[in-house]
Amino acid sequence: MTSTHSAGPRPKAVIYARAAGTTREDSGAAATQLVACRTLAALLGVEVCREFVDINESSAPLGRPGFRALLAFTAGHPIRYVLCADLAQLSADHVTSMEVLLRLHKRGAQVALAATEAVIEIHVGNPPAMPEDDKEAAA
Repeated sequence: MTSTHSAGPRPKAVIYARAAGTTREDSGAAATQLVACRTLAALLGVEVCREFVDINESSAPLGRPGFRALLAFTAGHPIRYVLCADLAQLSADHVTSMEVLLRLHKRGAQVALAATEAVIEIHVGNPPAMPEDDKEAAA
């Protein structure tokens, strides 16, 4: 993946990392997530303006103080990307993950995953047309 942005002001991003426990391994996992997300930020050519971390938090996203702070921050700042290691950092529940993705989308932010170097695009309303190759694969 190469940087997707040219000269001029770089889009803003925040990073979110989470570890469910309090052991040294859990803290190390959160630190590893942060490094992976910083690497992704460099690939995307974005400026990371804040990092949010939850340690010993396995509850639903809105129950986590770091994630609540991330939502509050994105409500008041023009954030283009929320970077996280993988979708499981947001929620293990797919419905909750989709709710989070939609909430961030309404604020103008997309989620980018460091594990796959993928940006999740949300389309609300009419879905974009599928390329012919995809239509055949879906049949």
